[in-house]
This record gives sequence, C-alpha cells and structure tokens, in this order.
Amino acid sequence: MATCDFCGESFKDGRRACPHCGSDADTGWNEDADDLGLELPETALDDGDYDDFLRREGLAADGAADRNSRGFIVLLIVLGLLLPSILVVLWLIG
Repeated sequence: MATCDFCGESFKDGRRACPHCGSDADTGWNEDADDLGLELPETALDDGDYDDFLRREGLAADGAADRNSRGFIVLLIVLGLLLPSILVVLWLIG
C-alpha cells in the first residue's frame, strides 16, 4: 500500500493518482495545491476585445467573406485553365 503525500490516505500501489484527493502519486500535486508563482503570458484576450482577436486571427465574419470570395476566384481560374483542355480531349474522342 502507498500513502498519499498530500492527504495521508492509503491506496493501492501502482495508481497514478490518489483516489481520495486526486493528487498525483509522485508529486503530490492537485488542483487545491499552492501555485508555484508562475505567471501566464498575456494573451490577445486580456484587453477584452474579442472581436479584434477574431479579426486578427482571420476568424471574424468579415474575414470569412474575404476567404470565400478568394476561394471562388481561385476556382474560376482553375476551371478557366482546365476547361479548354477538357473540351479538346472531348473533341478528339468524339
């Protein structure tokens, strides 16, 4: 039997976490443990402007319209290049 370093309860050997408090069997970490004083980096959402974040990432509604129109233009160009070749092949076969 192993003993949890965090809560002191006993549990079967080989478990990866304490079944009583949830702490890791090796490190004693759990969600209630003190933090290590690590600070997370600031993110684009810290300023609270979620719409600006979406726009910068290309996920805003106006960005989606731009992507769709670009995709349509690329499709037209590809079809414009392939259509004459397809027509020549059909003419030669027929």
